[in-house]
Amino acid sequence: MSFSKLIQEYKEESDSSQKRYLLTSFLSRCPLEELNNALSFLSGKKEKAILGEKELEGFVSEYLDQPLWMIRSSIEEVGDLSEAISLLTGNPSPIVEIQIGVILEKANQLINLKENAREVLFSIWKTFPIAEKNFFHKLLLGKQNIKIHETLLIEIVADLFDLETGILFEKFRDSKINWKTISILQILSSWFPNRKLERLDEVSISKRIDPSLPKKWHSPSLFLKNQILKGTHFLLFPNGISTQAILHSSGLFLWKKNGFLYENECPSLFGEFSSVKENAHILGWLEKNKGGEDTFVYYDILEYKGEDLTFKSIKERRKILDSIFVSDLPSIRAMEWEMVSEALDSQEFQKRFLKEYRNVYLFHPEENEFLEFKTPEQTVRAVLLYGRKAMSNEGSTFWELSFGVPSKNGGDVFQTLARISIDSKHSLFLEIDSFFKKNTIEKKGPIRGVPTVWKAELSFHKILPSKRHKIGFLLEDVKIRRKVSSEEPLDSLDSLLNLRDIKM
Repeated sequence: MSFSKLIQEYKEESDSSQKRYLLTSFLSRCPLEELNNALSFLSGKKEKAILGEKELEGFVSEYLDQPLWMIRSSIEEVGDLSEAISLLTGNPSPIVEIQIGVILEKANQLINLKENAREVLFSIWKTFPIAEKNFFHKLLLGKQNIKIHETLLIEIVADLFDLETGILFEKFRDSKINWKTISILQILSSWFPNRKLERLDEVSISKRIDPSLPKKWHSPSLFLKNQILKGTHFLLFPNGISTQAILHSSGLFLWKKNGFLYENECPSLFGEFSSVKENAHILGWLEKNKGGEDTFVYYDILEYKGEDLTFKSIKERRKILDSIFVSDLPSIRAMEWEMVSEALDSQEFQKRFLKEYRNVYLFHPEENEFLEFKTPEQTVRAVLLYGRKAMSNEGSTFWELSFGVPSKNGGDVFQTLARISIDSKHSLFLEIDSFFKKNTIEKKGPIRGVPTVWKAELSFHKILPSKRHKIGFLLEDVKIRRKVSSEEPLDSLDSLLNLRDIKM
């Protein structure tokens, strides 16, 4: 497809994986000379307006030999000036792909030959397909703007040229490159002078294995049994961030759940990892020590010296880990194994061990799988109070919703209880989207307030004390279980506080 068509389809697509596929597909196939212009626009390049709306309306009225009021009526009906004019002027046949460079050349003709604007526009309307016309009109009006998050662009460039994503992140970060002015091939050639930089095709990209990216490691299985048997081992995870350490000949990469960790952020940790000479993929937990420095607490290893270890027992994997880190390292240490000395009810286990910990894995050393301890799911009926519609880094739309409960039984003062994000794939997304469009009664920036009539049953696993929340606690793993009817009563704040597993 052409770049103009790509932008059109990208904006209409809501699925983030499909959006990425569209971008990768186009950038792996487009002519190399088109690559820089494409990345420039995708990164947010926006040109100054060349023509005004009224001027453009006048030209199209003359071109179609129709009165101006009819043109404006059509624009109002379509709802977008650029799109309306593209449709009104028709789709020439046969349809040809027109590169960005040609469109920019036509725009420059308008800038340099303003007195010939009529001839340039009429020529474009006779020859350009609708998607290219739409792109061109937005360019003329200074409204051609699409911004893809830089993280996604870097990942796609790494895929295109078979480079380590982690190294590319660091290069871009340290060099502060402006996507709008660079030649991507020139900058990559200067960064990787010994690499043969050839674009991969779609099939090769789909098979690419990037050593700097963490594997999609399955989450530990949920443990919901009421009885925990004597002899069960467990790991307690303090407040911190789940992190993967990937050691490879191309470098060391530390991936937190929210992205790549750079060497200048924790140089001592990177220095200590450099003592490991073999390729490895290690799971751990990043936390702060008393001095405020980052430390890595390891608990499992997935790969070592090119061998997949996931089928080995946890005991065997731990033995390999301990052989790697034989010397005492200030910033790297092992997570301690603990064991249940007597059979315990899950509530009793929680009371004894989870006062300061939010994550715990249960396991038997002879087996190869960790089990994540979760208390049985609990529910609360709450009402929708506020919402904010936004877009993720990958370009998918989501609603961030705030739910609340009455401060007292039967009261009309509501206390915010939980914030939940739902994306466009959620079964209630369209209903909630429509509800906000029809019922918004208050606006504070991007936040929309609605009448307290839309009720839902929320599920959660634990109530955890929290000084950051006005309510004094937070609900863990909150999800919308179902919508409830307007007649069903809401739970009150008092009913939550009376739940037997709350620790305040």
